[in-house]
Amino acid sequence: MGKKSNAPAGGPRRSTIFVVDHAPDNLDRFKALFRGTRHLVYYSMSPDDIKEIMVGVSPDMVIGNFYMPGHAAADFFTQIKKQAPHAIRVVFAEESDAGLMMRLLACGTVHRFFCLPWKKNNVDSLLIRDLATRARLRTRKVWDFLEAESRIPVLPDVVLRMEEVLHDPDFSLDQLVAVIKQDPVVTAKLLQLVNSSAFPKDYAIGDLSRAVTYLGIRQVRELVLFLCAREIFSASKQCSDAAVQVAKQSFRCSKLAGLVAKTVAPGLEKEAATAALLQDIGKLVLFTPAFCDTYLAALAKDQQYGVLGGEVEDDEAAFGISHSELGSCLLLWWDMPFVIVETTANHTLPLAQLQGIPKSVAIAYRCLQEARFGDRLVTDLAELDSNLPLAAWRKSAKAILGG
Repeated sequence: MGKKSNAPAGGPRRSTIFVVDHAPDNLDRFKALFRGTRHLVYYSMSPDDIKEIMVGVSPDMVIGNFYMPGHAAADFFTQIKKQAPHAIRVVFAEESDAGLMMRLLACGTVHRFFCLPWKKNNVDSLLIRDLATRARLRTRKVWDFLEAESRIPVLPDVVLRMEEVLHDPDFSLDQLVAVIKQDPVVTAKLLQLVNSSAFPKDYAIGDLSRAVTYLGIRQVRELVLFLCAREIFSASKQCSDAAVQVAKQSFRCSKLAGLVAKTVAPGLEKEAATAALLQDIGKLVLFTPAFCDTYLAALAKDQQYGVLGGEVEDDEAAFGISHSELGSCLLLWWDMPFVIVETTANHTLPLAQLQGIPKSVAIAYRCLQEARFGDRLVTDLAELDSNLPLAAWRKSAKAILGG
């Protein structure tokens, strides 16, 4: 059986973590990382032990080596997904295996992967940050909130068929393209999106195969989900204008987030643009018939007190749960990469607490809000490092709003 760590009392919310690795040195490194934290950590050299522990314990995070003697990582994490849908699934290996792990990420088998060595790739801070995000997600409360109104979302057929293809270890891009082509509306919108200013390039993409090759499997999966979002969450007639406005805001933020990422997260511009598109997906839940009346009543109250924005400022006060938490939990359950979950969960946090893609999206969102409301809105953008091109980003935000 796996060994459990001791955790001190007090402090932030405790998470339950499973770590499986056949290499004693790696297990010792994990023990050093989690020693002294409140987290309850089970260590094991065998996936079989972890499966046995899960009979009575539900994890918040499961970390496993890509190479497990006698076990395939894909099979192990697929089983974890079925038994513990609320858990973050993390795989790791050497940098030479990054391509294999990226494939597991792209098809939703894991939420995150990292490469050894530890220090070079900032593994410690990555895992601690993910656990902090997971601690803010009240997954059970979100599930109960949706289930109470029979609003557990069902993914559209095109997304489900894509999932089937992607979980075949021998799938090809041609198979993925064939599935997407079965939905002409999604195909047309995907081509329109890949040729938009959210994904700037010096040439046009005229066919789906080239679009999939340009974007990559991971981005295609995320963008198809974005394009299907309004089908998943059919807005009430009274809230339809609000749903359209959120889609427009998401697209504008996507355009600017890619630009910001050139400085804040270089090399990850496409990923930032995609994360921005999905950051407000939780708002679409609040526009459905089950919640629309409550949303409109809260909006009227905000407008009575002169709240800026034309949307509910404190949705948690109105619904008992925030749109950020709704959206991030849904994306976790839908097996999106954890950076997408993290961005959705955290984009309203202070900029000083963010980095990489989430910070790029948060900066873009704030620049657009400032451009929209001017001096009436105060943000924390002024606290950014003075070396960052904030003036240029603000100028771009005004141009995007005026375009």
